[in-house]
Amino acid sequence: MLNFRLVETVLVCAIATTSAIIVPKAAQAAALAPAFDSLANELANAPTYELPNELASERSLQLAQFAPLSARQLSVTGNGTASTPADKAAIILSYVLNYYPEAPSTPNTPPPLPPTIKEADLQPVRDALIAAGVSASDISFAPEAYNTQSLRMIIRINRPTRERINTLIDVASAVSAKDNRFFFSPGGVVFSVQGCEAAAATARQAAMTNAREQATALASTANVQFGDILAVSGSTTWRATSPYASVCPTSLDDSIRNVSLYGSQPYDPSQPTEVFVESSISVSYEIQ
Repeated sequence: MLNFRLVETVLVCAIATTSAIIVPKAAQAAALAPAFDSLANELANAPTYELPNELASERSLQLAQFAPLSARQLSVTGNGTASTPADKAAIILSYVLNYYPEAPSTPNTPPPLPPTIKEADLQPVRDALIAAGVSASDISFAPEAYNTQSLRMIIRINRPTRERINTLIDVASAVSAKDNRFFFSPGGVVFSVQGCEAAAATARQAAMTNAREQATALASTANVQFGDILAVSGSTTWRATSPYASVCPTSLDDSIRNVSLYGSQPYDPSQPTEVFVESSISVSYEIQ
């Protein structure tokens, strides 16, 4: 469980995060010290509340260390990346009808309704994928929200490899090339994983190391020495769909749904079958 304290007093202090901050007059820091002492007392005496474990583990929750105001601070942001093999994948193929009805030649005649694409129209593609070893239950269809003349085919794969994904896309492309009724394009590939914490921890550690390296270089440039950490906060993003998400992609259905809502990254045949996590950590050190 994660404990936190609720206090009535709120004190906001905006500090730049990309450069060293030095307040030359010690009197300025001294003037603010009573306010921070009062806030520290409130935090010490305030009641403690517990957050459920499921909320404490959310990636969007940022942990920060409270510390009295230091007149001399050095602030940096470190970044780290890690990856983990995908447990499942979904290939999303987009089909658009290559047919538009001609306008009526007689006046006062309403134009014909645009044709719609149906699942039966893509049966040859489905049959070819099944012949290539895809289970019929792993092939599904979804309409495009913005265009009634288009349809998405979704192919689910367990334990995906890059070679398997490329082979299935080639099979679908070959069948589609024989039928000029459709424009065909790979709409993207999305992934999911069983567990996330190990990769996230690796990315955070890399980000923390990077932050300290930046602090060392910045302190050397400024000809100062830095000491203890005064404050730290961070965020995590996962590259399994596009745009980046703040939640680990443990559900393939959620990854597919995100594509429907936000779109996907362009298909890249060299794309590894891995889920990448990126961590960004902002750290403030005391200048000694």
